[in-house]
Amino acid sequence: MKPPRRGPRSRQAVRADINVTPLVDVVLVLLIIFMVVAPIIAQAVPIDLPETVHHESRPDDGQHVVVSVTRTGQIRKATVEEVQLGTEELRARN
Repeated sequence: MKPPRRGPRSRQAVRADINVTPLVDVVLVLLIIFMVVAPIIAQAVPIDLPETVHHESRPDDGQHVVVSVTRTGQIRKATVEEVQLGTEELRARN
């Protein structure tokens, strides 16, 4: 009896095939999802925005202003340093 051959030809050939069926399934499902979702996203929602009647164009002075309201109702305007303002003072500075 001959001993079994060892080497690249003695083993079964390795299959290097790629099964594309799952890939095609995933691509088709994604295509269907995008076809259903795209018209929904493209629909615009009508919004009535308020129009200003009296407005002035002011040049940008480069300062960022942050206005915040605390839980207690205090209104804070922050530029470089934080300043606490009341409602009347904030309206007066507007």
